Amino acid sequence: MLPVAPHIANECLIKLNYKEEIKWPVVNKKYLIEENCEIVIQVNGKKRNTISVEKDVNEKEIISKIKENKLIDKYLNDGKLLKTIYVKNRLINYIIK
Repeated sequence: MLPVAPHIANECLIKLNYKEEIKWPVVNKKYLIEENCEIVIQVNGKKRNTISVEKDVNEKEIISKIKENKLIDKYLNDGKLLKTIYVKNRLINYIIK
């Protein structure tokens, strides 16, 4: 028997004096590992876009993909790029003045 809601099912089966062995669901961890991640692209702290890349890609490759796809070009036209902040596998923030 494979319970759908294992904790509640276990309590119910104990109260009903169920004597057969209860099999808990087995987690296969290889299905929990994600190969890609979404990087949030921010300009001056405001979310402007997202990009999907492989996990643990270095900052230079992400910047080149952003430039290649022209994801922040309209924000760079009006100002000067002062700083780029990168948080691994999370976000990249362009500071523009």
